[in-house]
Amino acid sequence: MFLDSYNKFYSDGFLGYGENGDFKYFSLAHFLPIVILIAAIVLTYVFRDKIKNYKYEKYIRYSLAFLMMLVEMSYYWRMLYSGNPNREDLLSHFPIQVCTISALLTVFLLTTESKQLFDYLAYVVLTLGMVPLITPAVIMNTGPRYYRYYQFFLEHLIPIYSVFYFMFIKDRKIELKNIWKPFVLLVPFGLIAVILNSNIEGANYFYLGTQTDGASIANIMPNNIVLKCFIYAAITISLFLILYGIYYLVNYLVNKYRNKDKEIVEENSKAL
Repeated sequence: MFLDSYNKFYSDGFLGYGENGDFKYFSLAHFLPIVILIAAIVLTYVFRDKIKNYKYEKYIRYSLAFLMMLVEMSYYWRMLYSGNPNREDLLSHFPIQVCTISALLTVFLLTTESKQLFDYLAYVVLTLGMVPLITPAVIMNTGPRYYRYYQFFLEHLIPIYSVFYFMFIKDRKIELKNIWKPFVLLVPFGLIAVILNSNIEGANYFYLGTQTDGASIANIMPNNIVLKCFIYAAITISLFLILYGIYYLVNYLVNKYRNKDKEIVEENSKAL
């Protein structure tokens, strides 16, 4: 009796599948994780010199990598533990989604400091990775009362934070000439996604199959797979060009400010 009650509590409760409309767009629960991300990025920038010179800096990255792996694995542990209330099917949840691939590659980036992985993640998580934060349709049933809410946001926020961490702490730069690199990885996985979507009922890998639960940009896409892929590619490139323009402008203004300060210091030195 006790075990039955225990399993029912966790299946239907904190680790359960939630209730319709439990998560609301543009609510405190929606904005708070994004605000925390921005605060973490700002603090990392402010204390970048201290973090760079920290003797055990690598353990910060290793801890973040461990958390990322734990968050990603817990998605499947939760599904296995909570059962299948006719809404979840493990066959339609293989780790072949942009967010899942990015999460796993984030683990390798944090532990290996690979330049190639940084290029991939910088282009993908700062473009397509931003879309789920704006319209997190897949958690419409699970607000802060459910574990899935925290797992979702950590899965999407850690890769974004990791990119900024490498920009500030490892002095990595985003270069426009490397914009083609993500597609080398995305195209093969996209083809696999199309095959799986065609052979597994209810599968929606890369959001190229059925419609997504909740209000999502994927639901206004055309049904034609080829056209849908081109639109996704156009959105990715457009978002990146906008973000790169902002990134370039900020870098230009920062460097101009630093050079101006340097000139003032030199002039004062000459005057003395």
